[in-house]
Amino acid sequence: MEIKWRFSLSPIYNPDLSTLAADLGHCNANFNILCLEDDNGPYYEFNSDLLDELSEPNEVHKSAIQLKQLLDGILFLTFEERTCLPTLGDLYNDDKRIIYEKALPAYHFEFEKYLNSEYKATAKPVAHLLELAKTEKHLRELLYILGAPISFRQLFIAFETTQTLLNGDVAFKNLMGTELNRRISLFTNVANNYQAIGIEARHRDLTRALPKEEMSLDEAKNIIVAMVLVVIKHRYTIELPYYKKIEINVSDLF
Repeated sequence: MEIKWRFSLSPIYNPDLSTLAADLGHCNANFNILCLEDDNGPYYEFNSDLLDELSEPNEVHKSAIQLKQLLDGILFLTFEERTCLPTLGDLYNDDKRIIYEKALPAYHFEFEKYLNSEYKATAKPVAHLLELAKTEKHLRELLYILGAPISFRQLFIAFETTQTLLNGDVAFKNLMGTELNRRISLFTNVANNYQAIGIEARHRDLTRALPKEEMSLDEAKNIIVAMVLVVIKHRYTIELPYYKKIEINVSDLF
C-alpha cells in the first residue's frame, strides 16, 4: 500500500501498539497502524487511506483526529492503562515533515469520507466494530464519546447512548444483572450530584443529599467499561481483546 500522509504515534512503549496493529489486521486501510523499527528501536505511525485522498495538511489533521477519537473509544474499552492512549504527533508526507495547525476535536463525528466508505467484512474484533460504526449511528456516537477526554459528564452521556443501543431501559437493566445494575445506579447518583463532584455534576441541585457511597472517576470508568462491553457482546456478538499494560524496568532503558 502506497502511503501519502502519516502521523507519528506516541507513547511507543505503553501500551503495546504492535498487538493493536495485529487486531486491526495490520493493513486495515481506514485505521492503519504501522509497526516500524530503526537503530533506536521500534516506533509506530498512524495512517488512513481516507486521509490520502486529502491535499491540505490542516484538513488531514482535522480528519485524522476524528478517526483517532473513534479508535480511542475502542481503546478506552480495551486498554488496561486507559490514561496512556497513543497520541498523534508529527505529520509526514512521504519522508518530509509537514507543519500543520492543530485542530480541536469536532463535537460530532463528521468525516464524510469514512461514513461513505465501503464496509469491509473482517474477523478481527476491533476492525469489525469500526466497520460497523460506518452505518450504526448510535455505535459510532458511543465510540466517539468514549474517545473524548474522560469526565463524569462524558461517562454519563456514554451511559445514555449505551441504553439507546438496546432500545430502552428495561432491556438494558435485564441484561446488566443485579450487581452491575447496583453499581450503575450509584454512578448515576454521583454523576448527577453537585454535592459529590461539584462542577463535574450534570445538575446543580443543592437539595440533593450526598450519595451513600463515594465514587472516584476511575471507579466510574470501570463501571462504564463493564456496561458497554456487555452490550457490545450482546448486540454485535463481538468480544473485544484486552491490551495489558507493559511493565518497564527502569534498568532496561540504560
